[in-house]
Amino acid sequence: MTEGFICNFLGIECWHLHESKVLNIKLSDLGLKGQFPQGVANCTSLTGLDLSRNKLNGPLPTDIGRFLPFLTYLDLSSNSFSGSIPANLSNCTYMNVLMLDNNKFTGKIPPQLSQLSRLTRFTVANNLLSGQVPDFGNATVFITTNNTGLCGGMLTPCRSSQVKTSIGLVKVLKSHSVVITAAAGFGFAFPLSFCFFLPRAPSVRSLWVFYRRFKLR
Repeated sequence: MTEGFICNFLGIECWHLHESKVLNIKLSDLGLKGQFPQGVANCTSLTGLDLSRNKLNGPLPTDIGRFLPFLTYLDLSSNSFSGSIPANLSNCTYMNVLMLDNNKFTGKIPPQLSQLSRLTRFTVANNLLSGQVPDFGNATVFITTNNTGLCGGMLTPCRSSQVKTSIGLVKVLKSHSVVITAAAGFGFAFPLSFCFFLPRAPSVRSLWVFYRRFKLR
């Protein structure tokens, strides 16, 4: 095969027609199936990769940022990629556009991605992500659709994981014989649970009196 033959393939752009130094790969909407193509690891000078609107699935390589460090544009949207978003993408320090929407990614958005100072567009809409959204500065972030587990940023504030030191909620079942389980933190490092068999539903006052007596012991 002659030097530069790969540059004649569909969707392949090279630095020079007579070299096999691939600059961009654009294979959008071609019905491609299978997992992420490992062969792109040989395109060490690649700056743009568009595999959007295909039928690709499975996880992304965890070291994708190592063998594609010069990426400025990565579009993997509208496939069925799953698993975690590789934190290693933070090694792509020239990244301007990162589009991962309409897939099946799970877990958190890696906080390391907020180190991509050149990022102007980042979209992960329509995935299964959860956790706090990192601060991407001036990047345009689309994360609200079908990522109900995400919080922070412009979304719903994240709930504090800190244990409260007072009784938050006690549910009383109004019956003649009930079992009440109250879990609370009374300044301890772990919650305490109590089960009581009562002849009738206690009043809020009686629960408070019990709490005070237990606390003063």
